[in-house]
Amino acid sequence: MPALDDVVTVLRAVAEPTRVRLLRLLQQGELTVSDICAITGHSQPRISRHLRILIDAGLLSRHREGSWVYYHRAPQIPAAVLALVDGIDDSDHQMSTDAARLDAERHRRRREADEHFSRLAPTWDRERSRITPDAGVESRLLDIVMASNITRDAIVDLGTGTGRVLSLLAPLATHAVGIDSNHTMLRHARTAVDGTVGAAIELRQADVAATGLPDHTFDLAVAHQLLHFLDSPDMALREAARILKPGGTLIIVDLLAHQDETLRTEHAHRRLGFTSQQIERWCDGVGFGDLTEHRIDHSAGDLLPVCIWQATTTTRNQ
Repeated sequence: MPALDDVVTVLRAVAEPTRVRLLRLLQQGELTVSDICAITGHSQPRISRHLRILIDAGLLSRHREGSWVYYHRAPQIPAAVLALVDGIDDSDHQMSTDAARLDAERHRRRREADEHFSRLAPTWDRERSRITPDAGVESRLLDIVMASNITRDAIVDLGTGTGRVLSLLAPLATHAVGIDSNHTMLRHARTAVDGTVGAAIELRQADVAATGLPDHTFDLAVAHQLLHFLDSPDMALREAARILKPGGTLIIVDLLAHQDETLRTEHAHRRLGFTSQQIERWCDGVGFGDLTEHRIDHSAGDLLPVCIWQATTTTRNQ
């Protein structure tokens, strides 16, 4: 049971319109101070002060990635606070305005990223191989997927890009689906998977956080070098949990946390890699358990470190 002083601190922190707006906005995923300023129209010092009060009250957490700091709801927020904040009518003028601005900001970033991917699509695999050790990653990925404890009859590749990973895994399945939001990438993916022996392959243009695929359909979901491009990686993981069967496997291949800011400015990366603690927090929050990590050893010092994380859907998803 909380102490009286702790309850009063929480109540004081919440009892202010801007801070309620922040808690409501962060229901949609992690945001930076600059994101929040663009949405709310408030200055950076004012937003930083409100964020600090919410952190001190235990309602928010933060983590740094390079020069950016991401804020998110703390896992231990009292249920009564969540009920009040999340129960506000969506049609409330301030709530609907904030939601529209958040959508507009994310749409703007998606449009910029989409233009970047369209320009690079013909040379995408070559460009990526300059950053990550593709050969070693793909070999390790195959070893993991072929393990006897993983069912792989139906596979979905989230953010399939040029179809490289889809063409690698499809021969191991009977049904394989590649999802990507970029039409140009999908055109190259169709060329890559053409003639692939094994699974019946589908390619669909869709958002990885809203695929339109039916519930509990797939045995294996792969997110290969996807999450670092997303505003809210947890939303894609939530969608993966929804479309996986009970006991299905999620495999995430992505960069470990690093400090190369040029990947944000020149390669449309939204996140500078991830720690296993971040991945575990997101996975646990959307219904995955038994997280294991497989770090990729490589000798080229100019390539960024890569990790493969493996998790399983839990009963909370069902």
